[in-house]
Amino acid sequence: MDLVGKAEISKSDRSQSRFFNTDAFARPARGTLGNAAKYNLRGPGINNVDMGLYKNVFVKERYRFQLRGETYNTFNHTQFDGLDLTARFDPAGKQANARFGQVISARNARRMQLALKFIF
Repeated sequence: MDLVGKAEISKSDRSQSRFFNTDAFARPARGTLGNAAKYNLRGPGINNVDMGLYKNVFVKERYRFQLRGETYNTFNHTQFDGLDLTARFDPAGKQANARFGQVISARNARRMQLALKFIF
């Protein structure tokens, strides 16, 4: 693949359907690999906060219960994961993959768990 322009676009211009400038890539000349480096793009970042809360309740000196509550992705931020980076060109050199440059997956939403543990 040939890199013919700047692939990065400003954060305000990014969307789920256009995460980078797809016009910056072109079909390489016949018989060549192209001039694009292996890592031209940086994917979506991670904004994740996990929390846990524990409470020990003593029954006797040696015995206790522990109540645990844990959340993963506590603030439930949408965290995009995968981009469609498959560039396919038709014989005329135009992009044939309609999803090229789109966000195609996201990480897990908020998860919560409760547990009761007996310690002796």
